Amino acid sequence: MQAPNQKFTNPDRQKASLRVGGLATSRFYPWRFCDDDGRGIRALDRRSRQFDRNVAIHESGHVVASRLLNLPVAGVTIEITASGHYGETWSAADRDADADVDTLQLVDQLSTLMPAPGEDRGGVAVELERASSQVISLLAGVEAEKLFTAEPLPNTGHDLEEAKAIAGLIVRSPRSIDAYIEFARVEARALLVEHRDVVLALADALLKFRTLDGKQIDDVIKAYQI
Repeated sequence: MQAPNQKFTNPDRQKASLRVGGLATSRFYPWRFCDDDGRGIRALDRRSRQFDRNVAIHESGHVVASRLLNLPVAGVTIEITASGHYGETWSAADRDADADVDTLQLVDQLSTLMPAPGEDRGGVAVELERASSQVISLLAGVEAEKLFTAEPLPNTGHDLEEAKAIAGLIVRSPRSIDAYIEFARVEARALLVEHRDVVLALADALLKFRTLDGKQIDDVIKAYQI
């Protein structure tokens, strides 16, 4: 994880801000397929290659946006995880450490350490920059789907929920949060359109290998000088 260069006046805020800048950027829960008598069937049994490709596009969107915004990316997968997610992108070298992160709880913690309305926010410039980057990265998965797939994935609403929570550190009113989210969508989309080849190349690599670590991600995108 890349640490900020400047010093912080509040060490608790520094610790929280580092976690906001290094959150696992994507985990989404699958729907549960059921047979005729209502018993659950493992989602893995019904996954088509097209569905896998959509998951790969979604996760590649997170990876590319994160890399462009200088957020850490330690790995990505389209395998169903132990906690039942269809795909996942994580930032910590210790993947389990990311799995234990509760984004909304961290944002809650950080919000109590931010300057109150009217107070100088100059001392939190790094936190705000990281928060802004994280909002864009969180939205990039769904934006990649819109750009490069024909059908959106189910149950990705938590990305928006987390993005709105983090945006609340940057702006104040609900109306401002909605406007900021729209701005971040446009930014995410612009990054993905400009680096379309990288997104698609990463998706192809994920379809082939299922899981990529940081070095493998670097190897895929090296040719594009991202």
